Amino acid sequence: MLSSVVPTSGTAKSGPSKQQVFSDELEPTVSLRVPFSLLVIQGLDQRTQDATKMPPARHPEPEPVAFANEPSADELTFSILCLLRNTLKVRLFVQDTWKRYEDGRINLFRATLTSKVATDSRQRTKEHFAAA
Repeated sequence: MLSSVVPTSGTAKSGPSKQQVFSDELEPTVSLRVPFSLLVIQGLDQRTQDATKMPPARHPEPEPVAFANEPSADELTFSILCLLRNTLKVRLFVQDTWKRYEDGRINLFRATLTSKVATDSRQRTKEHFAAA
């Protein structure tokens, strides 16, 4: 088998020829994959063996960093503008809800619940904005 793959005379080739690769006479190759856990390391001195058994290095955990940034005048103005815009949207939605109740498209419970949720949401937003 080895003589059919390796030339005996002439120039040396790096591998089998195309004719030999595609012929049916070649035997299947044996897989040389071996799990690393099965390999036995021989001939190591004691220091090298101890170095392979060292625990992983421990890195200190970084301390959390807190930033205390004061909002700028532009940010404060923008947040007030957003608060007023959202308040207007909620007011218009509640107004539309009561118009639908007046037209008979929704019942009293739904209109009252919508007003209650909008009022509670407005109160929470006001408290949150005042705390900031």
